Order: sequence, then structure tokens, then C-alpha cells
Amino acid sequence: MKHLTLNRRNLLTAISGLAAASVAPAAANVAMPRSQRQARRIIESIIDIAAGSEGLTSADILGPVREKPFIRARQRAMYLARQATDRSLPELGRRFGGRDHTTILHALRKISVLVEHDKSERQAIEILRRAIERRTGFSIPNRAVTLRAWRPSRYDDLLYPRFRDPYGIGL
Repeated sequence: MKHLTLNRRNLLTAISGLAAASVAPAAANVAMPRSQRQARRIIESIIDIAAGSEGLTSADILGPVREKPFIRARQRAMYLARQATDRSLPELGRRFGGRDHTTILHALRKISVLVEHDKSERQAIEILRRAIERRTGFSIPNRAVTLRAWRPSRYDDLLYPRFRDPYGIGL
């Protein structure tokens, strides 16, 4: 047994380590709150349906392939998963094969623009949405995916010095 110095952080770390070690993986899934279990099930269904719409498997969606049909099906699934659940971008990235949150962000932006301007993409998303609703019984709200816009900060001149005008001559 490891000797611990008595402070709050060490004590909490030891207790949480013991609690994590004592929970079996099957029991961890049962102890999960309903909303997390439901979100996981919905995301898995979205991946299956989006893959099937392009004649792919869910392993193809979660894999590293970067060909257009794979990418488009993956991006549509990411878009619908974000609309259907309140999961964070890093959480969605983990669900989609360990991808980075910026990959999810790119997919959301791309599909949002396509849905707004391309009628065929809007129809494809609606077909997927109805198929997901039929399979899961869960109605995906038709809401815009909210993304934070870039705002300049007071640190931008430090981060991007080429935009700073040190002599005040308007370059």
C-alpha cells in the first residue's frame, strides 16, 4: 500500500481511484444517467443510418478513410448527432472514432452552410432525420447548430503581430 501525505487533493485522488477500480465496466454502463445512455444509443443509431445511406458500414464512418462519400456521411452524422444531443464537441469526437473536436466543428460548419444553400443536402439531412426518428423513436429538433463566432480580443495584437501597426501610419 502506498503511503499518502494527508492533504485534501491526495485523499480525493485516492478515494476516486478506489471507486473507479471497484466498478466493473458492465456496472459502469448501468450506473450511467439515463440521458447519457440515451445519447450514446442515439449517436450509434445516427452513425449506422448515415453509413447505410451511402452504402457504408459504421466502421467505415468511424475509420480513417478520407474519400468523399465517407467524409460526407461522417459529416452528416456529426451534424445530426450535435442536433440530437447536448454532448460537447470533444465527447462527439470520441464517439466518432477518437477525432479531435475541431474536426467536429469543421463538419458542423460545413453541413450548416450546405443545408442553408444546397437543396439536395437539405433533403438528404431531412431523409436521415426521418429515418433516425423511425428507428429510435426520438425526434431530432430541427434547430440551427449554434457555433461561437470569432471575436477579436485584446490579445490579438500579441498573437498576430503582423496586424499591429507599431508606427501608427496605417499600414
